[in-house]
Amino acid sequence: MKIRIHNKQRKYDYAQLQETVEAAVKRTFDYLPALELVKAESDIEFSLDVSFISKNAIRKLNREHRDIDRPTDILSFPSFEWRDGRLTEDLSPWLATDSEKPNNLSLGDLMICLELVDKQAKDFKNTLK
Repeated sequence: MKIRIHNKQRKYDYAQLQETVEAAVKRTFDYLPALELVKAESDIEFSLDVSFISKNAIRKLNREHRDIDRPTDILSFPSFEWRDGRLTEDLSPWLATDSEKPNNLSLGDLMICLELVDKQAKDFKNTLK
């Protein structure tokens, strides 16, 4: 699993969270049978883009894509449809040519507002990690 992290906010030092985010994403995808099946039958490598964005930026995306005019903690933009943990479409149209590896399948994008995630963590007496 290739995880690309993009920092588009200035409030938090994302470098301290990079390992935590990568480990959480990998653990999550280890439990998806559909991906395990694809990995077992092909040489496809999966990738995911994770962007840390500001409260204003996530509010704008939430308004544009969900018609909800307020910020949220995380937005996900999957590359393809899932239902009950299973893929609902053929993966072949989603195969992308990646300069590092030709059989890369982008799973989509996660947009994370660290400011709101931090607030929620504190509300539950936890930390960002």
